Amino acid sequence: MPKRVERACLELLRRLGLVFGCFDFIVTPEGGHVFLEVNSAGQFLWVEEASPEIPMLAPFVDFLLAKEPGFEWRPGASPIRHTDFHPAALNAIAAAVPHHVEAEATFVEREEGETERADRAEG
Repeated sequence: MPKRVERACLELLRRLGLVFGCFDFIVTPEGGHVFLEVNSAGQFLWVEEASPEIPMLAPFVDFLLAKEPGFEWRPGASPIRHTDFHPAALNAIAAAVPHHVEAEATFVEREEGETERADRAEG
């Protein structure tokens, strides 16, 4: 990432009072960076899932525990790995699904503030 973009990201985090954010950009064919948004709790563990050799969860957990904006991660003796917990998390989600309650109705925004009730069909 170009240094000027990195500096702009850090300045935005400072102004928003955040010590962490996941930035979304479009990189143009010419190499320009178009800012889209910053997510205070963005998704990034897919990187470790796709490339287990790139630790993501351990540095993030250590960063949160440090509570320090200037944090620099150093690998520990037994880093926490996303792959160690991902299957258990999926199982917990699957077990919780039967306990979810379907909404009786949803509301759909139509035009200029008009709201229409759309009853769910019994199926």
